Amino acid sequence: MKAVRRVLPGLVFVALACAAGTYLLKRNPIGVFLYTPRNWCEGRMNSFALGWAIVLGFGLAAFLLLALVSLSVSLLARSGSNQEQSRALLRTLLASSGVMLVALLLTPLLEWSLPVARDPECTVQ
Repeated sequence: MKAVRRVLPGLVFVALACAAGTYLLKRNPIGVFLYTPRNWCEGRMNSFALGWAIVLGFGLAAFLLLALVSLSVSLLARSGSNQEQSRALLRTLLASSGVMLVALLLTPLLEWSLPVARDPECTVQ
């Protein structure tokens, strides 16, 4: 049960990333450009994968920043109970960060498995 409580914040961020990706995919099924392409029919990134990566990337950065703060607090804490609480928080943050990192590394697989819809303006050559 402790293991589930440790990874629960990471799983919540994965669910948020899935919701954000689904929302972006419904808003723009033909994908988005991350740069100005030479060919408007190529170079699109899947909207789901973009939303997924943005939410997980920012969540991972926030969790790692909080883990750094928690580590600093645990090193500077004088009483044993404060050290124990901050170390427990650090373990939770690192376990959740691991879950989000694994999910973030799945982004190329998600992009490959969810092809973008064809743009109606592009003609078949």
